[in-house]
Amino acid sequence: GDSKAMAALRKVLGDDDRDVRCAVIGSLASMVARADTDLVEALASCFQDEEETVRDAAVDAIARVAQRTGCEPCLSVVVAQLQHEEADVRCCAAKAIANLACLDDFVVVNDSVTSLLEDNDASVREAAGDAIAAMVQCSIANAGLVSELFEATTTRCSHGDPAVRCAALDAIRKISNDVGARAVEPVCKALEDKQEVVQDAAKQTLAGLAWTDEAMAAALLDGCLARLENGSRAQQRAAAAAVATA
Repeated sequence: GDSKAMAALRKVLGDDDRDVRCAVIGSLASMVARADTDLVEALASCFQDEEETVRDAAVDAIARVAQRTGCEPCLSVVVAQLQHEEADVRCCAAKAIANLACLDDFVVVNDSVTSLLEDNDASVREAAGDAIAAMVQCSIANAGLVSELFEATTTRCSHGDPAVRCAALDAIRKISNDVGARAVEPVCKALEDKQEVVQDAAKQTLAGLAWTDEAMAAALLDGCLARLENGSRAQQRAAAAAVATA
């Protein structure tokens, strides 16, 4: 029966051939018919695979399992992997969160994901931003949750590490269409950052905001004009460049 077939497939998850591992992962995701924590943990263990294609296959497979059997136990297994010692595993877990966020029974895991904006690995920080964006987009009807995610993200704009501040700015860009004009002020404030790399990130974020949205454009103009009038030369140049994109 299916249980014997699945047991046999699990045994070859560690096959030497990358393509075999990917095929096994896909087959297991297709065969599961009920919640199975052991299976999800087996799939999540593939986040440690040396091959990116296998890791990506595992991320996609967990989303397929969740669609078939419900978000639990997939979510709890994935969240546990967000704290793994290997950056590739944390990155995969964040990608999996982004995939799960659209499911009806998904439960927002704010702190677990937004804290990854502080990760020491750039790919993990980027994946965290994508996961935050997915959670915001899929929670748009819940203003309270969206505000909590937004505030947890903007808090990182004042973090001591410039890389974290840049990651937070990029995450704000990704959620700006969903949070509206309130995205503007933390980005404009970042033009005042002492680190040039953060100033550059703020410029890029400003350029990516929705100038076509009336409320967003008004907030952007106010923020940029304030820096043109009272900011340093660097802030004035950045603000002028942002206004030029309007």
